[in-house]
Amino acid sequence: MQKPEIIQILWGLDRGGAERMAFQLACGLRERNWRVRMIAAGGGGDLQEEIERTGIPLHIGPDTRNRFATLNFLRRELPRRSSAIYHTHLGADIWAGLIARTRGIPWVATAHSQEEHQPRLRTWMHERMLRQATHVACVSKEVQNRIWTQAHVPIKRTSVIPCGIDVQLFSTRAHIRHLHDIPRFISVGRLVSGKRHALLLEALAAIRRPWQLELVGDGPERSSLTRLAQRLGILPRIKFTGSVEPKRVAQLLQESDVFCFPSEQEGQGLSVLEAATSGLPLILSNLPVYREWFQPNDVTFVHETTPHAWTSALEQIWTAPPTFFARAEPIAQRVRDQASLDTMVMNYEAIYSQLTPHAHPSRQ
Repeated sequence: MQKPEIIQILWGLDRGGAERMAFQLACGLRERNWRVRMIAAGGGGDLQEEIERTGIPLHIGPDTRNRFATLNFLRRELPRRSSAIYHTHLGADIWAGLIARTRGIPWVATAHSQEEHQPRLRTWMHERMLRQATHVACVSKEVQNRIWTQAHVPIKRTSVIPCGIDVQLFSTRAHIRHLHDIPRFISVGRLVSGKRHALLLEALAAIRRPWQLELVGDGPERSSLTRLAQRLGILPRIKFTGSVEPKRVAQLLQESDVFCFPSEQEGQGLSVLEAATSGLPLILSNLPVYREWFQPNDVTFVHETTPHAWTSALEQIWTAPPTFFARAEPIAQRVRDQASLDTMVMNYEAIYSQLTPHAHPSRQ
């Protein structure tokens, strides 16, 4: 029996964790002889060229606020046949999920984040649609708990599948056991307010020793962060790298000393796991999702969201650098073992293989 076609459906093609995960999943499935296609319902982005180079079929919808246009695009591009499975991510859950339920197509939704600070109507629509999905895969136990308690999706129709890490790409770090003469801090993530890069800049500004910071990623906060760095007098020590391909991210991690991530909330924190896989010491905000992966002695958790608390945590690297580097390697091996791309792809294969055209939950 021929395998069904798997349609990975996103909203856009930025280099966020969800978009990268869907692309890597599509590549892994194709290597295992699944038919795959990708659809970006709300326009393109930085990943478009990279996807097109692989030859994976890609269809891009109109970049518009007109949701009727978006819905019409999806109706045209999504196959009607029962031999397909829709797999949605983030904002595509609502619109592609609606079509899946109307047509009776098996539908897998991946819940990537906790979806906090969203308009109430959007949150209500999203949670209502997730209750209609054939299966909801959650990137962490923290997200699974929210899907169960807030969206009221039965646990039996959910699973936890972390986003996979390209362990070969991110495990090539030459394990330096000392700091550079001028320590190199790095943070990887979209430049949005929820990542709290401003907090990191304010904390670093209070450190009198020499240091450098590389911010990898792009987003709407870039201009305001540049102005803040200039006002704090630290702009010459900060490099805004922008959005780059994973190979370049891996190289930048290899060249750095410490990974910092003061994010307000995360569904999984893919860049954190990539940094851990690279063997970098981690300084992180104290989020439940990170405690799923790391023990208190594995990393430096910052329990308060103040510049002073972050300054204190950052200054520790000068007092005992061997301790920081010694505890990084066991963490790296653990993440490699538990969150590889192969593991992620095989877990999704198991879900797809169980779905049939009639394996739908009852409507709620």
